[in-house]
Amino acid sequence: MCSTTCISRSRARPGGSPILVEATDVTARARTEAALRRSEAALREADRRKNEFLATLAHELRNPLAPILNAALLIQLAGEADSRLRKAADIVVRQVQTMARLVDDLLDVSRITRGRIELRMQLVHVETIIANAVEAARPLIAEKRHELDVRLPDEPVVIEGDPVRLSQALLNIVNNATRYTPPGGSITIRAEPDGNRVRITVSDTGIGIPPELLEEIFDLFAQGHGAPEQRTPGLGIGLHLARGLVTLHGGELTAHSDGPGRGSEFVLTLPVSSASRLHHRDRAS
Repeated sequence: MCSTTCISRSRARPGGSPILVEATDVTARARTEAALRRSEAALREADRRKNEFLATLAHELRNPLAPILNAALLIQLAGEADSRLRKAADIVVRQVQTMARLVDDLLDVSRITRGRIELRMQLVHVETIIANAVEAARPLIAEKRHELDVRLPDEPVVIEGDPVRLSQALLNIVNNATRYTPPGGSITIRAEPDGNRVRITVSDTGIGIPPELLEEIFDLFAQGHGAPEQRTPGLGIGLHLARGLVTLHGGELTAHSDGPGRGSEFVLTLPVSSASRLHHRDRAS
């Protein structure tokens, strides 16, 4: 006999008493489903509060950076005749700029999560996106003494997107390659048409990625993909943000590696604009 509400189904034996075929404890299942709904609601609320906290934190951190940077720039000017003062000011400027980029990335992650990021779409050459990202990455590449090889398509490729956001996404990928490639290594950026899409590949001779981590590295706050002694400081938001920005443009971002010590390859795929496809069709005819 059921201790809670039950639904039973039975059928009779030929010429005999009925036998029980199925018994379902409705009350227990209802309680389980209600508990699951409450858990899901609690997780959604916790996620909402986390996003609000990240947005508030980023805004609060961003506010004091501008006056600190301005003060450092003034010290730079005042230290023209004092090399030690100038060197100290240079350090402050670089570190403030690095922190500002981290905070901006954190803000952008929050905006994407809440669906509040604004894209200023326009026709832009892939070459321009790559040039902007390379220019921003030059200081870190020079610091690590990396050899950079940029390979562009033979013909101009045009896409429709926000040039600032796409350059930001590519910069995050290049910076990741730089951080995880030992000094003196090499980084290659290659762009090539692929039908109605264009593939931008960033490959390196760095520490590589274990197969089981090829997707996890795109998770928010993922802390590196090497051994603990190989990991570099950071919030673990660069690749997550890059994938989010690429996805907003109708593209994809994937990672490939033959394993630890074998380097890494990140492939950013974006749709080519109809204007670019018409241009190539006219040239072919």
